[in-house]
Amino acid sequence: MKIKEVIAKTGLTDRAIRLYIENGLVTPNNEKSYTGRNNYNFTQSDVEVFEQIALLRKADFSLEQIKILKLGGESAKEVLMAYLTAKQESVVAGQKIVEALKDFPMQESVTMENICTKIKESLENTPLPDADRKATKGELLEKWLMRIPAIIFLAVWGLLGIDMLIIYRKDFTFPRFYAYPEYYIGIAYVLIPIILSVVVLLLYRKHQFRSKKRKKRRWIAGIALAIALLVCIQPVGLASLFLIPPIYSETDNPENYLRMGDYVKMYGNDIYKLFPTNIPRSAIAEGSKWYPPDKFLDTTKYYYYYQDAVDPSFNVYAEWVLPKDEFTEELNRIQNYYPEGARQQEQWGEWICLSFTDDTLDFSEAKEKIDYYYLIFAYNEKMSAVRYIASYSMDCGRNEDPYFLELQWQ
Repeated sequence: MKIKEVIAKTGLTDRAIRLYIENGLVTPNNEKSYTGRNNYNFTQSDVEVFEQIALLRKADFSLEQIKILKLGGESAKEVLMAYLTAKQESVVAGQKIVEALKDFPMQESVTMENICTKIKESLENTPLPDADRKATKGELLEKWLMRIPAIIFLAVWGLLGIDMLIIYRKDFTFPRFYAYPEYYIGIAYVLIPIILSVVVLLLYRKHQFRSKKRKKRRWIAGIALAIALLVCIQPVGLASLFLIPPIYSETDNPENYLRMGDYVKMYGNDIYKLFPTNIPRSAIAEGSKWYPPDKFLDTTKYYYYYQDAVDPSFNVYAEWVLPKDEFTEELNRIQNYYPEGARQQEQWGEWICLSFTDDTLDFSEAKEKIDYYYLIFAYNEKMSAVRYIASYSMDCGRNEDPYFLELQWQ
């Protein structure tokens, strides 16, 4: 049976049962779970021993005395005689017990069972000692001295972590992780105090009554809190939250067409003007549902990338092949949206590229620029193919070429 059943049968508290087990008075079958938790399995015999221990504790026998009584023999007789002597010296406090045991026949073997038989009726309504039912003041003080800082760390850094998660989720729609360890300083700065705080709270949730175990637990919890404090007050971690985020956002799945983070959406008027609202039906493979589609032609491509290291950068790109009539309609759509015409027009291979931004559309110049914004519509009359490109970078010091330089234009 489990510990809850023993509690129901004996009326003992969870603390009392674990205290008696810790002191070796009861040794139930114990299977460790994968988390290290004790899964006790008690027998009816164990229940009877618990009841006997409870009676002896009510009679003010110490745990050490009960342990000797459980073994029996001459040592048990000595314990009983010492107990009777002590009780006789305090007649008022131990009158009921003395009356129950003073005529105990010493020629008989002294066991827990026959002592309990003698005193059971006298102690029917006597409560267990406080030490068996609740923690001592010292234990409670230690517990809260350790738990309060852990709770504060967990609350403050937990809220910080949740806030970061919300902010990142808004901008990093398709999160990916950087491969460089130094990019994870910010995550470590938030997670280490949270993890250490949880460790402390778990340490002071477990029942440990032996002085050696309590001392070990105290040292572990103290070191954990000290490390958490040192992590929180050091400036490098705080700076890392604002300098380098640990993730970026990237997808090349057309199913994710124009699903962008909040920062990129700030430019939505320009991007949504250039990019069609939906991928055209002619770019979707047969057998796919119409919208949102889940199957695409090989000629249908999409790419979205966003990162923010000091300052943001993003690339949005789409390409597909259209039937001749739809191809002509798309050229007319772009012309209607931009009646003033393109700011610049260049031919790269078989592609005509129209730029609708002030930045110069030039391969050689673009390779040297680190701050730019390109909004490009390109079309290939021979293939009836179209391309839509939004390429942006305000990442000072980052040597990253605009996305259109990576495409094949021949």
